[in-house]
Amino acid sequence: MKILKFKRCFAVTLILMMLLTTTACSNGSVVGFGGSKKIDVILWNTNGDKFPEASGADLMTFAAKEYKNKTGIKVNLISIEADTQEDYFTKRIEVLLSKDQPEMILFNTRNQDELQVIEAMKNDLLHIDGMIENNGDVFDGMKSEQYCAFATLVYGNVMNNTVVSELGVEPNVGFMSAEDVESIYLKWAETKDAELNLFDYRIFSGLGLSSMVHFEDEKVMLEQDAIINKIKLNEAFVKALPERNLSSGDVNDFLAGVNKELYSKERDAMISTARLKPVNFLTKVAFNAFDMQDFSSNINDVQSGFVIGDYSFTASVGFGILDNQSKEQANAIDFANFLLSQEFQTDMQTYTSKSPKMSGSVLKTVNENGVELARSQEMLSNGKPIQDSVTQAHELISERFNQPGALHFSAISNNSTVAYEEIIKLSTEQIWGEAKTDVELRKALERLEERLNHM
Repeated sequence: MKILKFKRCFAVTLILMMLLTTTACSNGSVVGFGGSKKIDVILWNTNGDKFPEASGADLMTFAAKEYKNKTGIKVNLISIEADTQEDYFTKRIEVLLSKDQPEMILFNTRNQDELQVIEAMKNDLLHIDGMIENNGDVFDGMKSEQYCAFATLVYGNVMNNTVVSELGVEPNVGFMSAEDVESIYLKWAETKDAELNLFDYRIFSGLGLSSMVHFEDEKVMLEQDAIINKIKLNEAFVKALPERNLSSGDVNDFLAGVNKELYSKERDAMISTARLKPVNFLTKVAFNAFDMQDFSSNINDVQSGFVIGDYSFTASVGFGILDNQSKEQANAIDFANFLLSQEFQTDMQTYTSKSPKMSGSVLKTVNENGVELARSQEMLSNGKPIQDSVTQAHELISERFNQPGALHFSAISNNSTVAYEEIIKLSTEQIWGEAKTDVELRKALERLEERLNHM
């Protein structure tokens, strides 16, 4: 009798559990008993995005809609609202450990901390390199065994060809290193039209710092000799310009955005055409890395060329598939193949063609076809071939995207941001305040390194 009661009790409990599971799934992942299929995908932290078209969030929404139209499977994008990256990571872990676990996780390479977390999750992600049909067509630097980018965005700067030609620099240069820009600005500082603008100082003092702050075995390491030489170079740049009555407090307030009046004054002077600068850093151009025709018609003209540098900004968005043995995992793999299909990689170019958004394809063949199409279309429309500088830019970006570590290119971490700010403060004090000896600078950098490693 007791056994019979137990069996009845167990059956009722099992039925209740099935009903609860069905109800839960209707709000989350998959609806059972013949309902429509879903896969759950965690979106990166989009809270605070001022330009969602450049973050890739709208592209992901577009992809989800297209995939459902094609397969009938709904992609449920899980948006985690968080004010800070740390808060986002905490909340995302809760979602990852929830009963109705997601199948896919998306990432955005604008943040190095995000990439480090993805790297640490390798044991929780499927090895997808053998599951992606177009894996061999993806730029080598845009993929790894566990995750892969599916769209890219490039920020660059507009260079004034007239000014740089007068300084003896070849115009329409596709790529410039931080050292190249420093050299040009030091030459420009000696000209009669040059004057100190704090935007120029902020730009110049930040050039090359990314190569002097390292992350090894979860430790921050500062190249002290290189940083001290950089501080001295910043001082040489400022001293070469006509002197202005500024204090270190003025400059630090400007850098922190506290002194609105000074910020507005410097901004107005920066964008004025009265004294032309070699590179207009305020005119950062965000563009689909491989929309050659749009790039050609809007960027390259008689006065300016496009500059890509190791100080510029490249962003990618990508995915990893969670190895949680869910029955929806096959759908997630299919969705990954959809994102990297030639059809979608081509369609997303059209979707974002009216403005420079996160829409650069990661497939080599799609990009090569785009260049050929741009050439033929331009020949048909105005009888002129696409500019050589545009083709060179394409080759440059393709080469860089093919390099190992391309996903991490220009990604900034919280530690990096603090390091850059503190180094520039040291530079500001050296120029406008009480100068330190090399020994004192080294001690200050040692204290900074210790603080960064305890953050």
